[in-house]
Amino acid sequence: MHTAVPLELVRYRAWFEIATALRLPDYPGSAWRGAFGHALKAAACTHPGTACPACPEHRDCPYPSLFEAVDGAEPFRPYVFEPQVFSGYFLPGSLLGLDFVLFGWLNGWLPLLSEALQRLGERGLGKREPVRLTLIDLQQQVGATGQAWVSILQPGQVGMVTAPIEPFLIPPPPRRARLEIITQPF
Repeated sequence: MHTAVPLELVRYRAWFEIATALRLPDYPGSAWRGAFGHALKAAACTHPGTACPACPEHRDCPYPSLFEAVDGAEPFRPYVFEPQVFSGYFLPGSLLGLDFVLFGWLNGWLPLLSEALQRLGERGLGKREPVRLTLIDLQQQVGATGQAWVSILQPGQVGMVTAPIEPFLIPPPPRRARLEIITQPF
């Protein structure tokens, strides 16, 4: 038996084509998040050059609430990035996927977030020598089991068509579980 929880929890997948060779470092989640943060600020900012706290629109902008610390506290992050690969070398023309999950209100900002993903590709991924990426497809996971994906934005498409958000289903807990902790010496 599954229990429906009224939580807007939606998984998306962005497919990028790599322009030049790319070496993805181990654990690239922070590289994706950093590149996304810069791209989101560029896409969302209506007062460039103004510090976020001094901006008259900072309360209505998603960037400060996601990336700016307030009073020393970490910002709330209602999203999870799930890179499809965790390291490796990729040739030009290869496809690179980034899954991400948005929680609650952040799903309402999806059009702006997709613009930020396009800007991320234009700016590039990586600090020293950013590699340009082209966003070629943005997909949404659908279906009761989450096994299907539908394209919601492709090159040249005007507007975004998202699938209805379905309730999040929590599977029943297993009767038994085994936890194995593996550590490495430093």
